[in-house]
Amino acid sequence: MVMSVSTHSGLQANTMLDGERYRIVRVIASSELSIVYSARETRTGIHRIVKEFFPQALVMRDLDGRTVLPRMPSLKTKFDSITGSFQNEALLLGSLEHPNIVKLVGHIGENGTFYTILEKCRGISLERAIRKKLIRSKAVFYEKTIPSIIGALAYLHDQGILHRDIKPANLIVASDGQVKLIDFGSAVHQSDTDRPIFTSAGYSPLEFYSASSSQGPVSDLYSLGATLYYCLCGEAPVEVSRRFFNDPLETVFRKKRGKVTPKLSHAIRGCLSVKAEQRWTSLQKVSDAVKAEALLWKIAESLWYGLRAKRHPYRNGMPQRKVSLLSLETAEDSMAALSGVQSAWRETAAAIGEVSTSAGPDPAAAGEKASSGLNPNSKGTPKMSVEVNSEAGSEVELRTNTKSKPNKKTNTKREPKRKSKAADAKP
Repeated sequence: MVMSVSTHSGLQANTMLDGERYRIVRVIASSELSIVYSARETRTGIHRIVKEFFPQALVMRDLDGRTVLPRMPSLKTKFDSITGSFQNEALLLGSLEHPNIVKLVGHIGENGTFYTILEKCRGISLERAIRKKLIRSKAVFYEKTIPSIIGALAYLHDQGILHRDIKPANLIVASDGQVKLIDFGSAVHQSDTDRPIFTSAGYSPLEFYSASSSQGPVSDLYSLGATLYYCLCGEAPVEVSRRFFNDPLETVFRKKRGKVTPKLSHAIRGCLSVKAEQRWTSLQKVSDAVKAEALLWKIAESLWYGLRAKRHPYRNGMPQRKVSLLSLETAEDSMAALSGVQSAWRETAAAIGEVSTSAGPDPAAAGEKASSGLNPNSKGTPKMSVEVNSEAGSEVELRTNTKSKPNKKTNTKREPKRKSKAADAKP
């Protein structure tokens, strides 16, 4: 379901809903089935999101600019039946309570149609964050963003609900890396027999293209795998109908080798199996792969920031600089990560199965020397000290030691200047 901005059929700014409780501010987006508005509660001033059911192929706006009417009398029955599916979104959201799922504020039947009132989620869509390359820390991404998506999906499945529209455009990423899952217009209970066909190219499994096909949690796992694929490759997977005989995903994964561990790559491929019976069925297995990826990125970023600071201790002529550790919550966490690198390396390597537990460098020793102010390659020569800035919270101050070693004592007595031969020669 593609969303775009269109104002020609939407409500005008300052239009009131539910008496005078909500005031429309502007149109945010629109699709074939709905128009989304930014609104405010007139009493409290709190920002809300208003979603109006407006299937453009079936209805039109009356001359008063508010009332929704069927384009033809024969379309009224179909409009009423689809309205029930839209109302189902409000009923589902009203029964859910999870920190990573958008909250329902209320719903209104007005102007001949139906409105859903939702909380306004601060942040940007995951689709835009990846497209604009706004993900600054892979460690935070794999440690917070992806696990919050998996947590929301696991909660829905525990409640017997299928979302059926997991994709980057329906995931709002906040500044702290947490995600809010939105748009439950396609969601159904697993026990429901009436399942309208809603598909998103590249993100919907084969079974979503048929109302009579068997659908379950593995169907959402396909969409989750497609979302991870987008985060890795920057584009949606090839539509499932084009993957029967010649699957181009294998080629893409070979091209992207080195940017993702084999464990996570295997998890994504397991979720994207065309046949539902061959698809991964466990969210926990995907979560384990993501945790291993987060641990590796956390180590890599911690070491990278330390190496960068050592290579460039001076910047703009200043003898000290502050390095923001985007991958860690506090400076104390960064020190703990550096001191425990060796055990983390071995655990991750064992989980991934790429190297033996005895292989790989020993970065812990380098971390310990760096934290004690010693250059790992030197024999006790002070090169750089690390100071925790408690006020900054998430910053570490790296201060280079500009004091040089004291020179050996030399004879301070000055010898008399020897006269030149020219001066000694008598006239």
